Amino acid sequence: MVGIGFVINKLSNFCYCTIHPIFMILLIDCGSLYLKNIENVLDSLKIDYQKFSIENLNNININDFSAVIISGSPIMLAEPCKNHYIKQFDFLRHLDIPVLGICFGHQMIGVLFSAEISVGRRIKGMQKIEIIKDDELFKGIKHNSQFLDHHTEYISLPEDFILLAKSSTCEVEAMKHKNKKIYGVQFHPEVSGKDGMRLIRNFAGLLIEKK
Repeated sequence: MVGIGFVINKLSNFCYCTIHPIFMILLIDCGSLYLKNIENVLDSLKIDYQKFSIENLNNININDFSAVIISGSPIMLAEPCKNHYIKQFDFLRHLDIPVLGICFGHQMIGVLFSAEISVGRRIKGMQKIEIIKDDELFKGIKHNSQFLDHHTEYISLPEDFILLAKSSTCEVEAMKHKNKKIYGVQFHPEVSGKDGMRLIRNFAGLLIEKK
């Protein structure tokens, strides 16, 4: 049994526990404008991570990691080149560790599990997200909260996933695999203030449950 350490911190009147760096998160850099924001949140929560480019995934040993976060990306999965990237991420389907896909990462998870992807209206800005099913990922977050969306592609809900949240502009804002700790969020928690930080902290908390 691995020991767990906690430190109580306070940021903008928001108290949270940080996770002892015995855990290591794999952060997959897919070219997101907001990648540095993800790093800043992980740093502020004292969570250890290693960053790998989407083009270098063949060089990682997934057994070195306790969880995976997939960033957003300018890559369009509705384009013909998507098969190259789908092959790069195929290992995700067989993982037994927590996974969080953000925007492109969310869409990639959907495609891996046979969701349909389509191009629609460009959305950029804060959206009211309706949480329709309670889940540990949204613990402490109100059922109608503001998160930043920035995308033009949309996925259907994969067959083996549960819908967690939706909005007036996107039917699948958040989802979870029925049997695994695999999550996708269409929005960007890393640039969504206190609630976004809480969501990432909740995701990191899944590592404790796994142990």
